[in-house]
This record gives sequence, C-alpha cells and structure tokens, in this order.
Amino acid sequence: MKILDKLIKWFFNNEPKEKNIDWKETALVFSEENIHLRKELKYWKQAYLDQKKINEINEEKEKW
Repeated sequence: MKILDKLIKWFFNNEPKEKNIDWKETALVFSEENIHLRKELKYWKQAYLDQKKINEINEEKEKW
C-alpha cells in the first residue's frame, strides 16, 4: 500500500501546474478578432447612417 501511495503522490505532484497553456493564446486571438469585428461594424453602421441622411436630403430636394 505504501508503494501505491508513493506512486499516486509522485504522479499528482509531477503534473504541470497549468494544463492548458494554449488558452491564453486562443483568448488573445479571439480578442483581436473581436476588436476587428467591432471596428468593422462601427464603420458599416456609420456608412449606413450617412447614406440614410443623404437619401433624406435627396427626398427633400425632390419635393421642391
């Protein structure tokens, strides 16, 4: 039994402290992608609002 206890203790003490080191790298990639998508969404929202304003102005001109 002592040998088994020693093996179990040795096994659990020799595990790496951090099992998933790649999660930090993955989180960084997703974060950068998220930032890029937010910027792109902001650009397209602004383009939509600008076009909407231009259309409103053109409709007003047509009424005259």
